[in-house]
Amino acid sequence: MAYQRVIPRDLFNESNLLFALGRLALHAHEYGLPEPWEVMHIFEDMPFCIMQDETNGGIYCNNVFLREKKHGTCAMLWRPLNNRSRTLLYLTTPECEDIEVLDESGYVTKEFHNHLCSYPG
Repeated sequence: MAYQRVIPRDLFNESNLLFALGRLALHAHEYGLPEPWEVMHIFEDMPFCIMQDETNGGIYCNNVFLREKKHGTCAMLWRPLNNRSRTLLYLTTPECEDIEVLDESGYVTKEFHNHLCSYPG
């Protein structure tokens, strides 16, 4: 869902989302993610499309996500609105558990890494 943006608040909200996604993509590029996961950007000729989730109010980029290569399973990455941490990013599991993706320094959390490693794919 598109949402009503307010300046300057949403400039910071959206820039922090893109910053956190960038940190994750940089980590994936430099160190890799546990197989078979990868960061995907679909419609590469299109701008990043930031949307708001009606269920939790958080924002996400609907054309950047994690993809499990073997089965094509996709996982959205999101962050709550109005949080001042530049690196706060969540992955919601199929069991509806929110896992913090990055720590305050911008590195992948152990919980996130372990979740990807334990995926039954």
